[in-house]
Amino acid sequence: ALQWSERTKDSNSLANNHWDLAFFFKTHAVEDSAYYNFSKAQKIYAALKNDYNSGRMLYSMALVQGDIKDYTGSEISTIRAIELLKPLNKYEQLYQCYNNLGILSNALEEYDQALAYHNEALGYLKKVNEKNDWEHTTENNIGVVYENQGQHKMAISQFKKVLGHKEIKDTSPGLYAKALDNLAYNRFKLKDTVQVEKQFTTALRIRDSVKDLAGLAVSHFNLAEYYLYKSDTLAAFGQAQEAKSLSIESSNNKRLLQTLELLPRIDPKNAVVYTQEYMALNDSLQQEERQIRNKFERIRFE
Repeated sequence: ALQWSERTKDSNSLANNHWDLAFFFKTHAVEDSAYYNFSKAQKIYAALKNDYNSGRMLYSMALVQGDIKDYTGSEISTIRAIELLKPLNKYEQLYQCYNNLGILSNALEEYDQALAYHNEALGYLKKVNEKNDWEHTTENNIGVVYENQGQHKMAISQFKKVLGHKEIKDTSPGLYAKALDNLAYNRFKLKDTVQVEKQFTTALRIRDSVKDLAGLAVSHFNLAEYYLYKSDTLAAFGQAQEAKSLSIESSNNKRLLQTLELLPRIDPKNAVVYTQEYMALNDSLQQEERQIRNKFERIRFE
């Protein structure tokens, strides 16, 4: 019994080491190493029949898979995590899992399923004592689903709901700026432009104050679209260049690709240059993501 206890202690220690390494690599965007260490920790916890930590590792693996657009793999890992966490009534972790499934379904353009998952996440969140800003984050995520569906009126209603929580301007200024920018963008899509520029620039200033580089890239991109609509190509070009620069600085490749798609409409003379840059980046990212997904498959196989 003593030997078993010591082996269990050593195994827990090894699992914790892999866990720490995984978070280090995830923080530094080394996805394959992060996934490898989360996977190693998960296998140890599974062998120890520690379903709680095994489920948490599966959820962490799912987040890494989502980062490199392995959406189906991320769904599988998340569902495996739910299967372990649900009998334990771990409501906080179940909220996170279902919220992730909602984000994944949105990325896969399965919008009705995304809404169902986000609402299920909110159901679990009601059972959590310490909610932080998760409820408002999920409300914002639901608004994004409506936006992607083209249901801009529904999206506007959802973003107004988020902004109706007055406290988030102080407790979570990044989320407040995101919801405000989303609100302005959906109003702009409906050609309701009264005070839209002010909402865009207010969101931009808040994002600048909290050093949210990825968020700033979004703000400048949206302003570029807005000024192009207003036929102010000089202002649109300046905003697009800011979006491009900040996308590169924050490693926001999705926004960088979108900016390279927008620039030919603003600066037609150099359209060929932007299109070539877009194609080269898109091919490179697809190859890189494919290589990492293959590494994930090898890790699972081994």
